[in-house]
Formats: sequence, C-alpha cells, structure tokens
Amino acid sequence: MILIRRNNIVSALRTVGGAGRPTVPTRAASMLAWKISDSLDNSSNVDIRNKLKCMEVRMPTISSPSDVLVKVHSTSVNPLDVRMCYGYGRRVLDLLDWATNPEVRITNDRYPLTLGRDFSGEIVAAGPNCSDAYKPGDLVFGAVEPQRSGAHAEYVTVSSNCVARKPENLTHQEAASIPFVALTAYSALSSFGGLTERNCTGKNALVLGGSGGVGTFAIQLLKFWGANVIATCSEEKIDYLENTLFVERAIDYNDLSQMNTLKGRFDFVLDCGDYEKTDKQHQEVVSEGTHYLKPYSKSVYVTLSPPILRNTDKNGIVLGGAETAVLAFQDTLLSLKSFNSARWAVFLPNKQALDYITGLYAEQALTPQVHSVHPFDCIQKAYEELQGGSVRGKIIVDVAKQDERTTRKEP
Repeated sequence: MILIRRNNIVSALRTVGGAGRPTVPTRAASMLAWKISDSLDNSSNVDIRNKLKCMEVRMPTISSPSDVLVKVHSTSVNPLDVRMCYGYGRRVLDLLDWATNPEVRITNDRYPLTLGRDFSGEIVAAGPNCSDAYKPGDLVFGAVEPQRSGAHAEYVTVSSNCVARKPENLTHQEAASIPFVALTAYSALSSFGGLTERNCTGKNALVLGGSGGVGTFAIQLLKFWGANVIATCSEEKIDYLENTLFVERAIDYNDLSQMNTLKGRFDFVLDCGDYEKTDKQHQEVVSEGTHYLKPYSKSVYVTLSPPILRNTDKNGIVLGGAETAVLAFQDTLLSLKSFNSARWAVFLPNKQALDYITGLYAEQALTPQVHSVHPFDCIQKAYEELQGGSVRGKIIVDVAKQDERTTRKEP
C-alpha cells in the first residue's frame, strides 16, 4: 500500500508556529488515520495487514473542557494494539467509552476504531480547563486511554491528565516510546506494588519478560530507586539486558534449571509476560510467579496480565465479572498461605507520575529504548514486527513526515 497526495482537501487548520495562533479545526477538516474494522474475522488466523486500513476521516475536535488536541509527530505500537485488532477487551472498553465520552450516541459501537496509545507532538488547541497550562505550539507527549480513539492518526484528542511537556533532550520518536509503558510500569510498581524511591533501596526485584516496553522501563526505574534487579527474557536478548540495561543477571526463561534457582529469592516480582499467546490458565501463571517470592516475608507479586478483559470477552460483562471476582479471591488465598501478596495491575492515567517520569528523562536518569522506526504509511509492518517477537523496547511510527494531505491507493 502507498499513500499519494490529494489536492482537493484543504485543512481548516493553519500551521502551528506561524505568526498567528492556529484556529480550532472545523468539522470539515480531515486527516488520515489507520483504523480497524469490526466487519473482519476476529480469529488470530487473520493476517493483521487485512485488519488495518488507512482512511481519510474527520479531524477530532475537543469535546471535554479538560481535553487537548495534538498534532501527532510520532506514535508507537504496543502489544495492546495488536490484541485489540482481534477484539481483545472490546466489551469493557466499549462500555467505558460509552460511559465517559460526552458525545451523545445511540450505541456504544466505536468501529472503525483508531488504535495507538502513545504519542509525541504539538498542541493545536486546549479546552478551557487546561488552556492556561497548554498553548498552541507547545511540544508534548502522552498516552491515550485504551477506551478512546487512538494516536495512529495525524491528530488526536486526549485528556490533559495524560499529557506532559516533552523533555527537550528527546526527539519525538524517543518521546513516543515512553508514556503508555511508563505509566503502566509505574502503576504496577508503585500504585499497585507499593514501591517508591524511599522504600526500594536494597530490595531484590525480579522482572519476568524484561525486554519489552514495560519491562525495559521497569528495570530502569527499579535500578534508579536502588533495587537489585534480575530479569528474564529469551536467550538472544540476554546480552541486551545485561550490557544495555545493566541488570544484575538476565536469564533465559526457557532454561528451567536456571529459572528454578530463582525461587524464593525476591521481595518483589513484576510479571510482564504475554500469556495471551499460551495455553496457561491464570491460576497457573500466578502460582508460578509467587514461587519466586521470599516465603513469609510480605513480598509482592504483580501481574500485568489480569484476566478481567479476557473473561468479559468470553463470557460477557456480568458472568465474566463474576468469574474475575472468583479468581481475585483465589489469588488472595494463594498468596496468604505464605504471608505474601498477589496483585493485578493495569495502565492508570497519572499526571503526577508522568511529570515525575518526564523529569527523570530530562535528567538522563533513564534512557528511551527504541527498537525500530517505521514511516506512517508502513504502519502495518510495525504491527507485523511486534507480532513476530524479538523486539527490544518499543516500535515507533513516524507520523511527521506524512505532511501532505493524502489518500489511499491500493497497489
């Protein structure tokens, strides 16, 4: 697929950074966005290229007083984006969108849906509640909540609670690798895990699946907070974790003899494993993960693969919610046997945390981990690369070079 120029579409938006402030886009203004259609088979056997279509759509407008409109320079592809291509989380996320979106709609159907959680770009307009904090032309980065239309587009609207000033020492591509995974990891470590810069020094921490976006950020933050960090990964990524992120030790998660040496040694375990691709049941995952905790020590295991969305996808909101409640109770009982704790974590919008993270990157205490960069018109290849595995850090999509009005042309 290639994108060619379209001459008869004129944006209702002046260029940011000119002599005057940009006007708020009119409803006639259009943009390009990559979308998934609900009309396709949601089985994992469908080629992801057939899921994604580049469409010319109406440019978003600010509908909440706390929202900002951002021109996207760079975005990224997260594992959640790939899963959502196949219907993951639809029941809960559609309900959240319907409950939180102020636009009046007859149904909660969001399709065709734009994915993309991370972005880095510039402010075009701001709602009245945040117009003092953000002005047109301000360079920002942030994360789009999963229930909202995403950043795989030329423009995106997002809550100002999920936005911060872009660190001046980072490029847009580097900045776009950070927000969603950083806030997800921060919620797991601090909001759910109870760790802070003040209580982490000297703790032994294990990061299961440490080479992905969340894992690489979590490793860096744990080390900055003074923890001793060991991580697991595939064999080919051991050198990367030991010599780039400087973990005390990296272990091949397929080497069972080495994995068994880790049992009973840790104060904190963060499980970043992607178990959607396996046949493992939730109870099995948690049971294995809690075995790495020191027994009878009030140690904490946190998983980033809670069964909430999977259960509701399978059984609906009511029955799926009931099944999830039972599993939560079982996890509590399992961990209490050894006086430890098993917890579930998810992405949480957190303006204070994002500002704190911004400061760490500005001080170069943390470094962005970018695996590869793809042009906007080749976003399907970015999805395929993430699907294929062997990724170290984040896969970035460069939107800024898509600076002419375009339309799709099939090869």
